[in-house]
Amino acid sequence: MLKTAILVVLYIACGAVGNLLVGWGMKVQPTSMPHVASGTIILALGYAVYLGLLKELPLSVVVPVGAASYLLMALLSRICLHEVVPTSRWVGAIIVSIGVSVVMLSDQQLRQKAGASDSEPATGRLTASRSLTLSLDAAQT
Repeated sequence: MLKTAILVVLYIACGAVGNLLVGWGMKVQPTSMPHVASGTIILALGYAVYLGLLKELPLSVVVPVGAASYLLMALLSRICLHEVVPTSRWVGAIIVSIGVSVVMLSDQQLRQKAGASDSEPATGRLTASRSLTLSLDAAQT
């Protein structure tokens, strides 16, 4: 669980920092190749973390997790790039972040409901068939 949490934070941070560097390189320092290149490398690292997360979590959880960077991105854009971030954009980013939290909590509850006996022995991950069964059960209730 701790490994997954670290990967989630790293994935979000790589997306935000990588995009910030690319944005900085393209706007503040017109076509500053070191910023653009380093931002691209960090985004590639974030993609590698994304692939690692797919080993631990269902795709329906991993993809929304990437949206958690919206709030961080708005904050970094405001502080580092001195962009104007209107209230409506802050509200939208907060709503998206709440949605991401709901998705993460639902996955955690699903895993707890499945229990240790229904998980794969080595990793504690749900088997695909059991995960589908639990998802269908949850949808019916």
